[in-house]
Amino acid sequence: MLRSTLASVKKHTALAGRRPITTTFQPRYASISPAPPPSSGSLGFSSATAVLLGTVVGAVGLYIATPYLNITVKETGNVGSSKASIPIKYGTRENLSKALDCLRQVMPSEHVTIDEEELRRHGYSNSSYHNEGLPHVVVYPQNTDEVVQIMKIANEIPVIPFSGGTSLEGHYTAPHGGISVDFSYHMDHIVALHGEDMDVVVQPGVQWEDLNQYLKPHGLFFPLDPGPGACIGGMVGTGCSGTNAVRYGTMREWVLNLTVVMPDGTVVKTRQRPRKSSAGYDLTKLFIGSEGTLGMVTEATLKLAVLPAETSVAVCDFPTIRDAVDVSAAVVRAGVQVRALELLDDAMMKAINLANPKLGYVEKPTLFFKFSGSKAQIEDEIKTVGAIVKQHKGGKFKFARSEKDQQDLWEGRKVDFCQLPVSSSS
Repeated sequence: MLRSTLASVKKHTALAGRRPITTTFQPRYASISPAPPPSSGSLGFSSATAVLLGTVVGAVGLYIATPYLNITVKETGNVGSSKASIPIKYGTRENLSKALDCLRQVMPSEHVTIDEEELRRHGYSNSSYHNEGLPHVVVYPQNTDEVVQIMKIANEIPVIPFSGGTSLEGHYTAPHGGISVDFSYHMDHIVALHGEDMDVVVQPGVQWEDLNQYLKPHGLFFPLDPGPGACIGGMVGTGCSGTNAVRYGTMREWVLNLTVVMPDGTVVKTRQRPRKSSAGYDLTKLFIGSEGTLGMVTEATLKLAVLPAETSVAVCDFPTIRDAVDVSAAVVRAGVQVRALELLDDAMMKAINLANPKLGYVEKPTLFFKFSGSKAQIEDEIKTVGAIVKQHKGGKFKFARSEKDQQDLWEGRKVDFCQLPVSSSS
């Protein structure tokens, strides 16, 4: 059918003298009035989602047909220019005042605050170089239903999700004010553990360290390890990775499904828990890394890994950054399944020594290694890596002797960014 249609198109194009058709697309301003949203338990998609899918299908159709129609496409205005984009319009102070009154009606009054100290905590961080942007109000929802109410009330008002507040890139700041939705106080529960299926259902305010502490007696763990204090909601929103990424990948590989409250209050579950491949759009990955711009994640089902029987942590210094980088590449090419592999330069090593002088690291470019598996497997990997290190002028391995030493050694790597400004000025 498709071939006959394309043949017909070619025929009519030939009769027209094969003259190119020039189509100019003008920017359009559309006003969409969605139907009343379903209840918070609904799994349906909003009209905005339908528009998105229709746009994708239309674009694919145009792409397929263009070679046969010989269409020349001209755009009016550059991408991002005021001519080609709809200007953002936010509500007035009056809208915000009315929204604040409504929030206090649908939520306990103590879960809605305009306290200056709380506003600053939700819009400013000493760890970020981005300009502060304080919200007008902070709310602390207790469940998905309350998030639905917040989104329905916040018409033309910016809404910013907040969980751990550990971002170094200003993800949770509020450049246009609005409502900061803090999940860390009440939506911080581990909902269900399916040990045999190796997955867990959590709320966005759960910290990854607390999750792993809970999973340890079950012989399982969640392998992503970004900065200390990071919560699952922020990890989903930023598509995080961590020091274990060399072996376990990023957040995109470890999320089975999400429950998301859309801007109009519609609740969407991106897929079911069984790990079965199916056709269609992968909506789960669409939300991962979206930084809260598409909706509010209120629940996540995460895949888990088996907790390794043994773990060994070691560091090794090198004369130059080049030598350390060459070792990193050689280790990966050799097929060594190191659990973590991190490179710190001399400035970072100095920062760690300033934070904990007892460590006494050599202040040279240094690789941090984490090996895990059976005892025999770890010994074999250390032997292979040791030979590679020796070929690239590396120093001796310094191993952690106990589990506490391992934690101290690796935590030193994770807190170095806090000490760097001190080291650079000394």
